[in-house]
Amino acid sequence: MKRCLLLGFLCFSTAYLFSQNQFRDEFNGPFPSWANVKTRFKAAGDGKKDDTRALQMALDSVTRTIKGDFNTDPRTRYLVIYLPAGTYRISQTLRLEGKIGVTFIGEHPEKTIISWQGSDNDTMFLSNKSAFIKISRLTWNANNKNGIEAIGLHYMDKIEPQFAPTSIELSDMIFTGTPMFGLSCGSFAGEGTGTMDSEFLIKRCKFYACRVAGIIIKGFNALDYWIWDCEFNSCNMGVQCVHGNYHIYQSHFINSKVADLKNLGMNYSSVRGCYSKNAAVFSLDDGASCNTFKRVFQKNIIIDCKQVPIQYYHQGKITLMDNFIYNDSIPQDISVDYGSWCRGNYDMLSLENNFSLDKPYNVANEFPSKFHSIADIKFDSKKMKRPVVRPLEPFAPYIKRRIFEVPVNAGAQAIQNIINKAAELKGQRPVVHFPMGLYSIDRTIELPAGSDIQLIGDGNINASWFLKTGARDSTFYYFNIKGPSFVTIKDIQIGSDGNPDKTNAFLFTGTDQPNAEVRLDQIYAKAHTTINIDGLDYTYFEKNNSFFADGNRITGGDMVKAGKGTSVLYCFGGQSAGVHLENNATMVAKDCWWEGKFRKEYLPLDLTGYGNLTVDAAMYAPSDLDSGTTIQVSNFRGNLSLMNMYVTGGIDVKPGSPGLNMFVWNINHHHKRDPMQFLRKGLTSKIAMMGISSQCFKSHDKLCPDENPQSLRDVLINIPDQNKFIAQLTRDSRKAMPRPYRSLANGISNVFISRVLVYTGTTAYTFRK
Repeated sequence: MKRCLLLGFLCFSTAYLFSQNQFRDEFNGPFPSWANVKTRFKAAGDGKKDDTRALQMALDSVTRTIKGDFNTDPRTRYLVIYLPAGTYRISQTLRLEGKIGVTFIGEHPEKTIISWQGSDNDTMFLSNKSAFIKISRLTWNANNKNGIEAIGLHYMDKIEPQFAPTSIELSDMIFTGTPMFGLSCGSFAGEGTGTMDSEFLIKRCKFYACRVAGIIIKGFNALDYWIWDCEFNSCNMGVQCVHGNYHIYQSHFINSKVADLKNLGMNYSSVRGCYSKNAAVFSLDDGASCNTFKRVFQKNIIIDCKQVPIQYYHQGKITLMDNFIYNDSIPQDISVDYGSWCRGNYDMLSLENNFSLDKPYNVANEFPSKFHSIADIKFDSKKMKRPVVRPLEPFAPYIKRRIFEVPVNAGAQAIQNIINKAAELKGQRPVVHFPMGLYSIDRTIELPAGSDIQLIGDGNINASWFLKTGARDSTFYYFNIKGPSFVTIKDIQIGSDGNPDKTNAFLFTGTDQPNAEVRLDQIYAKAHTTINIDGLDYTYFEKNNSFFADGNRITGGDMVKAGKGTSVLYCFGGQSAGVHLENNATMVAKDCWWEGKFRKEYLPLDLTGYGNLTVDAAMYAPSDLDSGTTIQVSNFRGNLSLMNMYVTGGIDVKPGSPGLNMFVWNINHHHKRDPMQFLRKGLTSKIAMMGISSQCFKSHDKLCPDENPQSLRDVLINIPDQNKFIAQLTRDSRKAMPRPYRSLANGISNVFISRVLVYTGTTAYTFRK
């Protein structure tokens, strides 16, 4: 079947055929260690009986495990609550309070329905003070009641037991029956603690006719909301952000009545690869101010907005890359309305966008402005090249595989024997399941080359836990995965939280073939180095939705060093702190903040070596609230691009560095009145500092004249052609977009790792030839 849009201008196939092996993520189960709400708690799921009590009992009875206490009977303990297909009527709020590591999951998102039978102005499911949870594969039907919040995720109070809400997955769900909000996330001081509520992954969800918004994000610390492959259809607003922030990828917005995206006081955001049709506005910022809020729009297709598509009235900068905006029919002849009453510079970076208008920008004030427009195109709708709308990734399919159940608390030899048997089933993707338990191992577990296998546990914390016995030195690896192999690893924990040792978690060898791929999603690592890519030439890496995963060491292979290899590391919501590059290696990191540690202990970016690094849409916030160096570049050769960032402190480039090309765009420096200070050292590098602002605070700086951000003049050093330099230094960021999953041929490495927690102290993931 084909769906055609814009009177034939845009067409895509909704068939988008997948074979069983083409799904990055799939649903397997239920496993015996899961708690089935029908068989264990006597829920009916028949659409008639009130199942509130049964479902609440399942939530209240989950096993409370702290630091490996598995003394409860393995036949009764659980962290996964499973709802078989059916309609579950509830009349009161389901509450998950003060729990960690819980999974609440249905059999199929279209066939497992929770139906609200309670009063108006209520919440169907409330998660309070709970962390590392997953809610998935359910339909939430508000039944047209007024003021219904389908799922609320908040940090309401600090009464024990409590866990700061973080590392939460919300996936494969449908929100219908005209709820007020599908997902309501975060809190303000007064209604809640006003803290945490950060690092949420929302993927493959569908929001229909939400009365206010599909998703609302509120609270100053409600940061790092990563929204992937979601559909917002006929909602008042798709996403409403009242402080906090979001990063949206590959999502579709249809017929939004007020705006696809509405923001108030949001520091920085990005929208990449999305599609909008028939909205009132694509992105709308309420109010006007001196704030340096940052808005990044990349490779979006925006069709037929009824008003100006992008409306932004703050001193901050807008970055547009490779967007397609068609809005010939609106009364205003502009695509971007930008400006504020505040004195400052109003600059925009616009790279190879396609507009249907001759003059798409409007700056409605008298202050200085610069439009860095490079290769933008005004297209003729009758002759234009038709852009491709990327279909949404479908719900993870329910695929029944051969299951190998590992005995609870099995040792290394027993686990190895089971893996060897499963690895013999080539092309069948068998599942080796580790039920909730503590797996004490005394040797490395190996997966043979050519494996086609899935290793799956019951959760990413305090559930399926591997712990080394005996000596724990830096030569030990928990798992050695030999390639090329087709391997999935999900929902397990490696090592101990109490005292991270010197061991390593995963060693991958034989992973480097043309077209090989490694995807890491929602990984949590306390290791010194999360990813060590050692001498690879071809493998494509993505590290996504992973705040707690800094330490990225990449050494290119001989082909990469010669400029002929294809191996890269792209991060979308993946941590950019702790980077070291060698041999012309390339890393692009987008949409993730970093905080904590004093600079004397750790600089989030202390760059040396040789390669290409881009950081786009990020915040670096060390604990020192002063003007010290936060980003340091020492004898680095290659390209460095720092874009759309907040930095507490300053940048320092050491003298010399003739091989450095550095592009700095749209950075606001907190506590640093003179972020250009390092430029006085007679550098021989090529450096462009553009759209920079500084901001001091009287509470920390007695000489601070004005707490409002101050716009600084652009500075270019050793750059004869500004536009050519910008194009060169933004090339990697423009090229880096999430890749659709694809089936790979036998003999090519295909690795997917999701919701894995690593407490080892040396390296979490090492990849070698």
